[in-house]
Amino acid sequence: MPGVIWSVEMHNISKIALVVRRELLTITLSTEATSENVTIVQFYSYTHDKSYALQKRHTISFRGSPAVNACFMRAFGSFNSSSVHQDQTDAIGMTGLLYLMETFDAIDESVVECWAGYCKYSDGHCEAFDRRRALRMFRAQQRAREDCLVGSISFEPSASLLPLHQLLESQQADISVTQFWLLNRLWELCMSHGLLRDNSEHTELRLDFAYHVARKLLAACDVLSLPSMEVHGVGLVEKIFDIAMGLIKAMSSSTQLSLEFSLSDYDPLIDKANVVGPTVRVLLQRLHELVQNFRGGDHDYVSQFTMTLSAIPGYSGTAESRHSVA
Repeated sequence: MPGVIWSVEMHNISKIALVVRRELLTITLSTEATSENVTIVQFYSYTHDKSYALQKRHTISFRGSPAVNACFMRAFGSFNSSSVHQDQTDAIGMTGLLYLMETFDAIDESVVECWAGYCKYSDGHCEAFDRRRALRMFRAQQRAREDCLVGSISFEPSASLLPLHQLLESQQADISVTQFWLLNRLWELCMSHGLLRDNSEHTELRLDFAYHVARKLLAACDVLSLPSMEVHGVGLVEKIFDIAMGLIKAMSSSTQLSLEFSLSDYDPLIDKANVVGPTVRVLLQRLHELVQNFRGGDHDYVSQFTMTLSAIPGYSGTAESRHSVA
């Protein structure tokens, strides 16, 4: 539902849908519904509310973390123990929801005002976001990614869950794109707070971190079908567009990044060391191609992306051939 609503820019309806889910939760809690149903409604409401707030710069309505709330821990335990007797589709759906919840849970609610652009950093005294908090959130986001790849979740280590690659392809698309988009948005928050450097002891606080995010996003999208991404609506391609714009911002802000810049990368999760990556030019070409192909280019992000690329000195979208980003 959220993807369909966002794709037609009907944000007021999305708010109405959120109210409906709140009412559903109230009704569910006031009846003899199973704890599994309560968990599903609450997790979905929490995840959608935080996702919508972060992407559309709205306030968060559902405060706190269901993951650390005792009653929801019990409900999750009940669901997990009985899931073997349920329809496999329900178990898969719940697992994807849990992965998304952990992903959004990694974003500290105290920085949402900064995220939405209402920060006091311009006045020189932002107390909500600093280097230490940024690194903590980056680490939490990395744990969320690692957990879903191996089939675990931080707030319930004993749970045995399906790993990401065994979920529905549409779930894989939503989870992966969202995780890399949140990394990019967190990185941009660091940029707006003056925390980024060309050279930093922390990879996440370097300007070239945007390169790594774009590269890993494309690697994830390479194994997904276009329909599995398109089903989520224009809200998903907006996230891809944001990541591309992050890479362009990094290049314009750095003294080292250029169109021909590339990096070696080591990812312990795929056991590939010292693999020389594609150039920034190739990454931008690939991202542009993905945005163009999404729903046949029938959305505003194609023209916005094309216009931005045309303003980059020396850029040509046809100068290089397709390059693997894995």
